[in-house]
Amino acid sequence: LGVDCPVVFAPVSVDGTFWHPEPDKMDVELAGFGLQRDNYVLTVGGSDRDEFYGARLARALGMLYVRATYLRASTVQSIRTELFQNGLGEYSRLLEYPSDVELRALYAGARIVCLPTMTKTNPAGLSALVEAMACGALVGIPESLAEGYVVDGINGLILRAKPEEFAESIARQSARHNAMRISARSFAASKLNVSIVATNMRSYLFGKE
Repeated sequence: LGVDCPVVFAPVSVDGTFWHPEPDKMDVELAGFGLQRDNYVLTVGGSDRDEFYGARLARALGMLYVRATYLRASTVQSIRTELFQNGLGEYSRLLEYPSDVELRALYAGARIVCLPTMTKTNPAGLSALVEAMACGALVGIPESLAEGYVVDGINGLILRAKPEEFAESIARQSARHNAMRISARSFAASKLNVSIVATNMRSYLFGKE
């Protein structure tokens, strides 16, 4: 494009001290929602998430679909109604406005954090992605969001076209899930931590002091 100056990738950053794989009182926070570690699929974020993908994935895995959302009550009710109308309501639980402390426990305790975003005009879902990675979660994201963040099978997973196919892929790679979680946390701590990103940007903008 004729740009003759350096092009720098400044990723969405995360506070790796707060977002952590083993937060205090994690099991207590999960119990407050009637959840236990590794027994649910978690989707977090706004209205651009594919609700049916996450719920179908949970059904295929024999787990609960947990949707943490900050949408209006009327929108949440519409989602709940659509899930029941499509036979997915019994696999679903919608959590409205969880606190950051509660969300941290939800990330860290999930079997998988699934972020099936539908928006194509902007990189939606990256805040949830980096928070989940910092919490050592196994994350599943669309290929369009992966560059610079997730390497399939190394520190996360790329979603398949159909959730049932993705469920089969998850099962096949179960022996590597713990390594992926460790890699996700390590990547967030070394590449996405807010202080590291800020220091790097400062050096690019103003030079090293």
